Amino acid sequence: KDNWDCRTAPIKQFEPNRYGLYDVAGNVYEWCLDWYDANYYQQSPTNNPAGLVSGVQRVLRGSAWPDGTGYLRVADRSAYKPDQTDAVNGFRCVLM
Repeated sequence: KDNWDCRTAPIKQFEPNRYGLYDVAGNVYEWCLDWYDANYYQQSPTNNPAGLVSGVQRVLRGSAWPDGTGYLRVADRSAYKPDQTDAVNGFRCVLM
């Protein structure tokens, strides 16, 4: 479905991806621990880059309900200041 009726969707509304994860692309952008640098991947190690130790903006990954279907990618990467809020930003708890 495209645009999810202009709002977030309840969890598990759609089928999981091939890794068994629900709602990874298209519900809300997800905050990441990484600090943002637009050029980081051009100069980082190829294998398991550790990320920056500090910065001004944090990484947001994925896509959100206002995005068109052409933007529904978990690899999509953008940035927000940590104290900035938006109705399309969220987070995912991960057990390690």
